[in-house]
Amino acid sequence: GYFVPYERVWETEEAEKAAQQGVKYFHPEWARYMGRAYRQRKFEVTAVTRRKDRPLYFVPFFGAPWNTVSFRLAAWMELFERLAPGFVLDCNIFLGLTEWGGLVIQVKKRRRSDEGMQRNILAAALGTVRGLRLVVVVDEDIDIYQPEDIIWAITTRLNPETGIMHGPAGGRGQAYQPSERLAAGEGAGTTRPVSVFEGGLALDCTVPLMAKEQFQRPRYAVDQVDFRKWFSEEEIKQMHAGQGEYYRYLGQKGYA
Repeated sequence: GYFVPYERVWETEEAEKAAQQGVKYFHPEWARYMGRAYRQRKFEVTAVTRRKDRPLYFVPFFGAPWNTVSFRLAAWMELFERLAPGFVLDCNIFLGLTEWGGLVIQVKKRRRSDEGMQRNILAAALGTVRGLRLVVVVDEDIDIYQPEDIIWAITTRLNPETGIMHGPAGGRGQAYQPSERLAAGEGAGTTRPVSVFEGGLALDCTVPLMAKEQFQRPRYAVDQVDFRKWFSEEEIKQMHAGQGEYYRYLGQKGYA
């Protein structure tokens, strides 16, 4: 297909009837709020084609988190590897971080010279992505695929005086993040998407390397308890079926 030069069309009939941009709802956006309809460049579709055998499915621009997050994480890991080779073990974006809006980073401090590098990583993250609102860095013993573990690290390892960094406010943010449209002030969202970044928040939830022995995590010996000594297989299955997902997770980890 092709773009029609100098011609713009409304994204919805409702917006066209109202003759207002950024007011009528359109579709859910990545921030998990409803997007608004605007006048956009007109694209004329001339054909929809695909390969007859094994059609290509190019996912980076598909827009769904389960497709795009992996590409974002690969880009983050490349950045961190360039800044501090071998220091960052992994990173993750779960749905509550809204793809663009947040990141959890897992690091391993190996030597004294690594201490403080986590702050460099946080600063780089805040300064790299437009509108990044929350970045959390944790140690290698934190499961970054379990929000429960991340909240625990924030609660027990974050120093409120020294462990919180703020990204610079006043720059460009994300147009489909409602709070950043509001920060743009009068006229925000009425003509074209406007956004002013309120400033991101970075949390250093790592343990000081020289005090690591003070933060040894316990693990109850749940794998050494054989319930078959007291219950039948059917009774054990019924007990497992009655567990909530949260308590099943705690039991598997040996936290409770």
